[in-house]
Amino acid sequence: MYDWIAKIFSRHVSCFQCGTKMTRKAAFSVKLNTAEGPFTMHACTDCAGEVNDVLKAIEEVRHDASL
Repeated sequence: MYDWIAKIFSRHVSCFQCGTKMTRKAAFSVKLNTAEGPFTMHACTDCAGEVNDVLKAIEEVRHDASL
């Protein structure tokens, strides 16, 4: 019943892609603006590099399409 309270005050988070548990300080926060509103997810160091590459590729495609 009180899982949401434990989730808010927990010192550990899970990587959204691989599920690795880490402290909030060690995690990278990925903030996205979606149609439903802002969305934040956490990533480990390995997955954060992959997410960064994907987001850069999306930005390049959107930039090329606008030209």
